[in-house]
Amino acid sequence: VALPAAYAFSRYSFLGDKHVFFWLLTNRMTPPAVFLLPFFQLYTTLGMMDTHIAVALAHLLFNVPLAVWILEGFMSGIPREIDETAYIDGYSFPRFFVTIFLPLIKSGVGVAAFFCFMFSWVELLLARTLTSVNAKPIAATMTRTVSASGMDWATLAAAGTLTIVPGAIEYVVAVSSSQERPHFFGSRAALRRISSRSTQYISARRFLNRTSPTKSRHAFDGAS
Repeated sequence: VALPAAYAFSRYSFLGDKHVFFWLLTNRMTPPAVFLLPFFQLYTTLGMMDTHIAVALAHLLFNVPLAVWILEGFMSGIPREIDETAYIDGYSFPRFFVTIFLPLIKSGVGVAAFFCFMFSWVELLLARTLTSVNAKPIAATMTRTVSASGMDWATLAAAGTLTIVPGAIEYVVAVSSSQERPHFFGSRAALRRISSRSTQYISARRFLNRTSPTKSRHAFDGAS
């Protein structure tokens, strides 16, 4: 969900784009307690209480704006000439996005996935309110160690250790993806071809703009 939204914000300008982008961020800035009662009433009416999909949809409200904000910054750093050159080379948009554009922002995807995972993994308020038995996450399950007789420290320590493991794995994956050089799923020839044609395309546009800023640009765009 966040990938196409971030691509649209980074590549296109439309009426109210800045306001829509700010509205997405305000959803992330809002405390989860504000949406707690509406979620509870909605899920009770639809019969979705204590289900995994209910918790996932509630977390989407906070994770999608964060992911869009992070990915938009990474996508804006990719030159638009890469897109134009790929289209000239005959790439369709799905093929271009998956095989060329997505590997270039692989580090951004890793960072966004890490922060979204950490929010959902340790979130407690929505998890305790929208679930009771079947869909309770581990963070909410750990609160059961508190009873009238005291704290079950052994069980709490074991659960805490298990809680750290997925986060550590996600951190290692995010760091490794941010340090690796972008590749095209084994097609380095595609990278060289797109980079070469992108350089030629930029040089041609600069030459035509310098010789005839108006007429030549229309002629070049029409030929493309």
